[in-house]
Amino acid sequence: MISLFLIIIFVSTVLGQDDPLGSPDSASFKYNSILYDDEYQFTFYWNIIGTDTLEAMIQLKSNIPTPFSKSWASIGLGTSMLNSEFLMCHNSYNSTTLSKTASLHEHISQKKYLVPVNFPNNEEITFDRQAVGNDKLLSCYFKRKLSIGDGIHKSINIDQDDMIWAFSPVSTLNYLRKYASYHSDEHRGAFKISLKKGTTMFSQVSNFGTKATHGIGMMIVWLIMIPFGVFYARYARSIQGWVTVKSLCQLLAVLLTFCFAIVVFFSGPIYTGPHIYIGIIILVFVFAEAALGFANVSAFSNETAARYKRPIKLIHQSIGMLLMLFSIVQIGLGIDILYPLVEPTTYILWVFYFGAIFIWFGLFFVAEIYYRAKFVQKDSGFKEPSNEYLKLKMEEKTTALEVYTWKSIDAAIMNGKMLAIADNKFVYDISNWISSHPGGQLVLQAVNGTDITNDYFHEAGFDAAEFVPRIDNIKMKERSSTVLQKVQDVAKSEFNPDQRFSVDSKNESLFEQATKSNALITKSDFTSILRARRTHVHTKRAIEKLSKLVIGTLSQKQETAGNASNAFDPDEYRRYALTKIEILSQPHEPKRTLLMKFCLLYPFGTRVDYPKSFLAGQCIELQIRLPSGKRICRYYTPINGDLNAFEILVRLQPQGAMSLYLSQEEVGARQFKIRGPYGKPHFGVPSRFGYTDLPDTIYFISGGTGITPCLQFIHNFFLSVNCPVFANQKYTAELPDELSLGLGDAVSIDCHYYDGM
Repeated sequence: MISLFLIIIFVSTVLGQDDPLGSPDSASFKYNSILYDDEYQFTFYWNIIGTDTLEAMIQLKSNIPTPFSKSWASIGLGTSMLNSEFLMCHNSYNSTTLSKTASLHEHISQKKYLVPVNFPNNEEITFDRQAVGNDKLLSCYFKRKLSIGDGIHKSINIDQDDMIWAFSPVSTLNYLRKYASYHSDEHRGAFKISLKKGTTMFSQVSNFGTKATHGIGMMIVWLIMIPFGVFYARYARSIQGWVTVKSLCQLLAVLLTFCFAIVVFFSGPIYTGPHIYIGIIILVFVFAEAALGFANVSAFSNETAARYKRPIKLIHQSIGMLLMLFSIVQIGLGIDILYPLVEPTTYILWVFYFGAIFIWFGLFFVAEIYYRAKFVQKDSGFKEPSNEYLKLKMEEKTTALEVYTWKSIDAAIMNGKMLAIADNKFVYDISNWISSHPGGQLVLQAVNGTDITNDYFHEAGFDAAEFVPRIDNIKMKERSSTVLQKVQDVAKSEFNPDQRFSVDSKNESLFEQATKSNALITKSDFTSILRARRTHVHTKRAIEKLSKLVIGTLSQKQETAGNASNAFDPDEYRRYALTKIEILSQPHEPKRTLLMKFCLLYPFGTRVDYPKSFLAGQCIELQIRLPSGKRICRYYTPINGDLNAFEILVRLQPQGAMSLYLSQEEVGARQFKIRGPYGKPHFGVPSRFGYTDLPDTIYFISGGTGITPCLQFIHNFFLSVNCPVFANQKYTAELPDELSLGLGDAVSIDCHYYDGM
């Protein structure tokens, strides 16, 4: 009898039973919900005790012969494995030894698709726990307060709340060395439960596949497309159309970023954590970066936007670098959520992640070294253009190059051509490069029809190390030693004609020497000149690119003495900076009158036979390009100065295109094309005996700013320059700024200072 009884117990244990010994009777529960019923059955039972306590049981049964092995079953309070706390029932039944050890534990999510862990300090709140199991059944019973209020555990809404469930009938050791490995996709689910009414309704399961699509898409965007756009923009600027490639690449990247961000919102409930917060920051930055990128590209061709190009570019680049850093961190966090590094279900995304970072850093490092070594050149001052870079790439067609004059160049420009001249010798067609110039279209529009030698081969004293000329550090390194010799001559004289300047030419700045040679140039003017230049070092690749654009040569004046290739031609447009605007009219006057000062961008890069002053009645021609692209020209008579720096009077006409354009200008904001001087004086030129053929009486009839030729004549008559006069008596200097003269000594005045000297 005893043997029969033991056999019955053994069979009962092996085959299993609905309610193992020690577990509450499932019939004692008022409510239940079968969450899964196939080869296994997963059921959740519950009662509400009083108004504040949940009594529940988790039960997993096997409907197939295969026995359980280290099985587990769990109910989660939440909407996803990323934001839930869990009640996990573990079965450690060993079919070989027939030992049975079942247990119930409380766990909390690690906010990633990874096995939940114990609460900090094992702060468990369930009580009256019972857990039993064998190779066919696992059952765990517990009680729990509905409302906790400790700031750690979740409270349960008795009317309706979200729960998830999962189980694994056969489990292996995880990275924590515990039997709680991953469940299969079909052994999980989500439901909404009303504990009060005893009803459940299945809900959308958090879609892992959609999240994976989101993650992989973001990796493609931020680890391939955006680095490629940056790399291409940095190292492929000599390729025509690089701006278009970069813009399209980054525009597509922005659109895909928002698309993949939207995708994740349809993958089920969104959890809170660093990944979502950084993601929101990135989206905000992406939106700002897209707007700044549009403004930056607009500054290439829009003059209003171009005024703010430098701060826009600086902010655009700064946000871009922050985005790249944020994206690297964000992608790492995202992969660690989907495929945690401590126990990934696949390594392919981690390999791609670290591989892409390593490859891009390597590419940028090697490309930057190669780029600087092969293409970036350092400049120690002005250099004559090297034949190495200016040599023609068209040896077979050299003799067939079209011959241009400055007049024909201007005519071509007015007809829509884009031409530039280098070394006063070669003519280049820059029209195909207009949309791909790294400095933007406005830079090419400004130099269209002018000589770009100084821009391409750098003006004297250029600070190549910082790409920005600084007034205080610029030293004298001129093509010609004429100005330097003048300064040295002054230093050797008995008296210093102007105590405002140092006579030590080695320590003088370019500004100080410029003001010595031209009284109109001030330090403020020179600051505006440097701003208008927008000078930067061109790479060797850019110079080689220029040599391939040659289409013609510039006709030279053979009759000019000296260096004919550098002869002065009044029809050549030279570029100036607007350095001063002063309103001369009174507020009550209907039309404003402005005094505007223009200074040559490179005042020492003069031509042979360069006029030293304006003759009475001569004028200059000012050309501007309207926002519509139309070019207009107007003539103005300088009231003082020379071709290096002069002032004009402008009467603003309400309907005048030139007036409207000039009235909106700022000092140093742009370059102006000016040529001349034009006009032949009626009374000849001043000589050692004064003006030739000058009548005894001259009447001036003028109106408005037309008075300027009259003022110019009076200025030249009484304050003439470069016109020798001879002393008719001996004079001994009594003051430091006076000269001692002997009878017949010749005196030539280079310029008149405002203080009368």
